[in-house]
Amino acid sequence: MNMPLFDGMKQASVLEKSKLELKKSEVERDKALAELKNRVSTMRSNLHWLDKQIENNQNIIKELSDKEVSTNKLLSKRLISPIDANDVKISLLKEKIDYEKNKATEVATLKGIQTLTDYNKEK
Repeated sequence: MNMPLFDGMKQASVLEKSKLELKKSEVERDKALAELKNRVSTMRSNLHWLDKQIENNQNIIKELSDKEVSTNKLLSKRLISPIDANDVKISLLKEKIDYEKNKATEVATLKGIQTLTDYNKEK
């Protein structure tokens, strides 16, 4: 068997290099996991804010719906102008649009959280 004299040092060098590469990979993995956890945390905070916004939207929609009923009664008695009645309707529609936007964002955020946490469980 013919073995080079310095073969042992070469193997030690390759082993050391492999250990360093493994350590680097572990650090990169830990960094990616920390970023993932931070992103999920931010999404959960956004979700909490959205819940409050949706609740506010619902309250405002209820108030504007009640106001619309009152406005229509006043309009039918010609105590207010159609322009005033339309202003209430426009405000109500805008609030309903905001509500729908917030609900859609909430669903997307929930799906994002689910996707990221499921992905994290697979790893």
